Parts: sequence; structure tokens; C-alpha cells
Amino acid sequence: MEASNLFYGVIDTKSYLNVDDINGIGLGSFPKKFQDPSIDFALFKIATYAQTELVPEKINFVREISDTCRELGPYSEEFIIPIINSLTDESSEIKILLASKIPDLTSFFVQETRNFQAINKGIIPVIKKLLSDEIDVSKAMVDNLLSIASLMSFELIQSELSDIINEMLKDENNEEDIAIGIDLVKGLMKTHGIGVWQLYIAEVLERLIQSNSIKIKKSLIGVLGTACETFPYEYVKDEIIQMFLTLSQDGNWGIRKACSEAIIPFFKVCDAETLNKFILPVFYKFLKDKSKWVQQESQNLLPQVIVYFKGEIPEKLIKTYCTIPDATDAAYFRAFYFPGVLLKLGKESWNDLKKLFMKLCTSEFKIKMCIASSLHEIAKILGSETTEKDLVEFLEDFIKNDSTKSKALTILAKFLVEVKDSRIKEKFLVYFKEMADSNNWRVRELLAGELHELIPVYNRDILNGEIFNIIQNLCRDSVNIVRKKACRSLGNIALFMINQKQGENYINLIKNIAKDSNCHIRIGFVEAAKSLCMDYELFIENFKENIEEISKDPVNNIRLACTDLIKLGVKYNSAEFWQEIKGEMSRDYDEDVKYELIGKYEKSRGVEPLEPGHGENFILFPPVFRSIHAIETVDKTELISPVEAKLVAISSYIELENHMPKDIELSA
Repeated sequence: MEASNLFYGVIDTKSYLNVDDINGIGLGSFPKKFQDPSIDFALFKIATYAQTELVPEKINFVREISDTCRELGPYSEEFIIPIINSLTDESSEIKILLASKIPDLTSFFVQETRNFQAINKGIIPVIKKLLSDEIDVSKAMVDNLLSIASLMSFELIQSELSDIINEMLKDENNEEDIAIGIDLVKGLMKTHGIGVWQLYIAEVLERLIQSNSIKIKKSLIGVLGTACETFPYEYVKDEIIQMFLTLSQDGNWGIRKACSEAIIPFFKVCDAETLNKFILPVFYKFLKDKSKWVQQESQNLLPQVIVYFKGEIPEKLIKTYCTIPDATDAAYFRAFYFPGVLLKLGKESWNDLKKLFMKLCTSEFKIKMCIASSLHEIAKILGSETTEKDLVEFLEDFIKNDSTKSKALTILAKFLVEVKDSRIKEKFLVYFKEMADSNNWRVRELLAGELHELIPVYNRDILNGEIFNIIQNLCRDSVNIVRKKACRSLGNIALFMINQKQGENYINLIKNIAKDSNCHIRIGFVEAAKSLCMDYELFIENFKENIEEISKDPVNNIRLACTDLIKLGVKYNSAEFWQEIKGEMSRDYDEDVKYELIGKYEKSRGVEPLEPGHGENFILFPPVFRSIHAIETVDKTELISPVEAKLVAISSYIELENHMPKDIELSA
């Protein structure tokens, strides 16, 4: 069957055949066979590889073989396929590296060049050789083959891989090969379903179940979990569950532990009747197993069992969950899944879970961190009354504790949304002020990104008072990412306050930012405006002049950032105002600014004329000069000498330096 009919998937229609050389020409003297720098450089690398006996150089060549393919374009089959076939005779290290490159090479030939002949003659034979190689190489090939399984049709698997897979599974004397074969089938089942199982596993299933090899049985149990999630439910109910029950009674604790690890897919797909009749009794046995490792694994999975259980949750499961065993991991998993269990059982179960919750909150560090990270989700489930009564004190404790403080502060704003008592909300204002004054810029960044979440938390007086003072300082922070996030939050809060007819403070702050003499502060206006431009009438009424000025700013980076704002404005409201601004900026003298709006470069970047098409009267200014002086300020008829251009560059650099902020971060 033709390979073109055996491979499918999303076809990438983008051409990679005429792209510039990926790695650069380099300094080597290589023959100009094709008069194409990309192809000639790839041939130079191939020639160098062919002449070397050094393993490190061969490894480097294989590591870059996908790039070499793209450089060769339509000639990749002619030159690369013979090489990858010869690489199967190299050392194990090189073959393992080659196996890692098979997915990218397959994707290149299938999706980028659609060269199915190269797949037939080159890739598939190499895959078969590597699968039949020694254990380490075979494992590496299986792992990488599964990453391109979605590109392989069932017919291709059946016609090209069947002999290898069957040989792996039927070699009774080699448990390593059988385990690798089962893992390969397991991966293929995820993309091709029950057909792969019936083709390979069904024939040898009885022998595999009765095998004395622990490794083979563990691999088979992993396949059962995958089968549960991919096979039709009737087949799972009639066949897979019976196999699972047989293996769960094995005398070896390692097999029973593997069954415990694979039990969650059954809880996900089985109905309540099947769970209560077959799966739940097995899980109860695992909880009391004579092996402590089986017990611990079952205790770790108990929260997920409750979350995925269908029908009424047995009281026995809830009581077991509320009792923390000595194993630390069990307590950690109880904390990790606590919001999910609470959601499943409902807020009515809080009285049963409260004692467990309090124990988890006073447990060791990683357990407290779990609870601190999800406290806002717990509050959302319980509602404001229970939150104010039972959770607020724990949040305060987490904030006061140095080990959990950072996590508690990340969810503080989300938590307060669930609180109705204004006195409690105002009590936590001090922590926001503390974060704003922190010497740690990451703490300030965290606060800056979450300030807009306080809109539903505090009344308009506090938003105009304490919150305004905080955001005002953060918008002028010494660290760029803090300023950027603060300005985004500023735009959201300003939009709300202006609509409430109380946004004068915020309007003035945004206008002051837009007119600031420091370009690093001024660019913050663009971030704030991205939220404001959603309301076209409000934006035009208050900030029309500012956007017109900022779109002509002498600093390139500000105009470049402004292009994102223009595109958003056109997206939200294709009014004439936005179209005019876009038209003006599409004629900008900076090529990067134009590219963002029109999608292509009209001239190469670098030192070049401010405007093309002036014949001999080109005015060549360095980019640093063009970033400060707008094109209208330059006499287009004056031609300056190189010496004068250097003097202009020096003076321009001094002027640009005067615009730079003096804080440590930016000067560094």
C-alpha cells in the first residue's frame, strides 16, 4: 500500500523550501554546487561528516540532522536517507540519538514536503532496524515512535510493524523484549484503539497473564488501564475487568501494587453498579493489604477514588479519607485533592471534613502549602458565611507564617471575593500595603498582577483611596515587569471607576503616565489602554489626544508596543479613528513598526534612509538618532557626511541616555 495512504494528520501547508539558512553560512570553504547558500552549507556539513571518524563530530551531525533536512529542502531524500540508513550501524549512543530524531524527520517528510517515498525507503526501514536492536536502542525507538503514532494509520502499523511486535511478544525467553512490545502496543492503543489490542495482545493474553515474570505482568496491567479509557465500555465490562480481577489477586505484592496504581481509570469509566460489585471490593482489600507498599499506594489514591466515584459515596470511604495514616504522602494527597473531595461531597459535608482540614493546616510545610494554594477554592464551595467563620483565621495564619506567606498572598484577592463582611476585607488592606512596600520585586509583581481582582472586593471609596495609592506607586516601580502588570490592572480598574462616574483620579494618572518624560514609564500608557479601548466611546472621550501623541512617540519601542493596541482597537471597534491611526503608523519610518501592522518588510532593517525613493538625496541616520527624532523634524533635502553622521549619533546617544531611568535594574 502506498505510504501516502498510510499517513494522515494535519498537513502543514507552509513551504520550508526557500527559507534562509537556519544556522548561517559559517566560516567553512564549501563548494557552491547549487548556488544556494542553504543547500550548499548543508552539503558542506554532510561532506565534513563523511570524512570524520570522531564520535563527537558524528553526534553533533546527528543532533542537527533535522535542520540539515530543512536546509536541503527538495534534495533531502537524495542526501539524508542514505545517511540515516548507515547510522543504524553506528554505536548505541548514536543510534539512540537517531531514534530521538525520527519523529522530527517523519514530520518533515510527511507534513512539510509530503515526500512519502522517503518514508517508504528511509524512515520505516530505520524504525524497524532500531526496534529490533539491543534493549536500550529499542526502548528509545519505542518512546519516540509513540510521539508520531497519530501520523500512522492502522494499516501502516499492520503492514510494517506487525512482524516486529509479534516477535517481541512471542519471545518467551526474553522478558525485556516482551515488556517493550507491551509498552509499544499500549502507546499505539491510545491513538488507534481496540484494533491494536485485538491484533497483538488477544492472541498471547492467556500466556502473559500466567507468566512468572513480574515485569511482564506489570506492563500488562498498564495496558489494562489504557484499555479502560480507550475501549468501548461493554468490552471493558466483559473482558478487561475480569483480567484486572485475576491480576489483583496475585501473590506478589509488586503486582498488587501495580493493580492499585492502575485502578483509577476503572473508577473514571465504570458505572455505579459495576464499581460497587467488582472494583470497590478490590480497593478495600488494597487498603488492608498485608504489604505496606500496597496500602500506601491505595491511601494515596483514595481522594481520587472519591472524586471519580459514581453514585452515593460509601460512608466507609469518607471515614477512611478523614483518618490520616502515618504515611506522610497520604496526608499530602488528602490536602492536594481536598477541594475536589469537598466539591464532590458538597458543603454539607464540611462538619465531617473540618477536623481533617484543621489537621492538614497544622501539618508539615508541603501539606500546608497545598491548603494555602487552594484556600480560595474551598471558600468558593463553602460560601461566605462558613468562610468568614472557619477559614479567615487560617488565611491570617498562613500570611503570618514565613513558609506559607508567598502562597497565601497569591490567593488573597480571590479569597476576599468570597467574603461579604466589610470589616474583614478592610482588615486585610494592611497586607496589600505591605506587599506594595516589599523589597522583593517578585512580591510587588504578584500584587501588581492581581490588583484588578479587587474590583468586586472593595467599595469605590477604598478603590479611590488606598488601592489608588498602591497602584500609583507600582506604575512607577523600578522593575519593568512590575510596571507592566500594574498598568494592566490600572486599565481594568479605571474602566470600572469611569463607568461608575468616579474615575477622575484614574484618568489623571493615566494621562500623566502618557506624558511622562521617562520613556519607560510612558510605555505603561499602552498597557493600560489595552483594557480601556474595549469601550470605544469612553476611550475616545478621555484619551484620544494621548493615543494620537503616543502613536508618534520618538521612541521606537513605544510605537512598536502601540501597534498591539491599534490591532486591539480595530478588533473591538473598526471605527474611522482606529483606521486612521493604523494608516499613519503603517507609514512609520521604523520597519518593525510597519511590519506589525502590514505584515511585511518593505526594506531591510538597519542603518538606512528615513524614507525610500528620494533618489540620490538619501539621508542616512543611525537608528539611535531615528529613535529620538521623528521624521518630520529632519530636513529631507540635506545630505550629511559620514563624519557628521557620527557626531549626530554621539549626540543622539547622549540624549537617549538622559531618557533612561536611574534605577539599578535598568542601568545594569
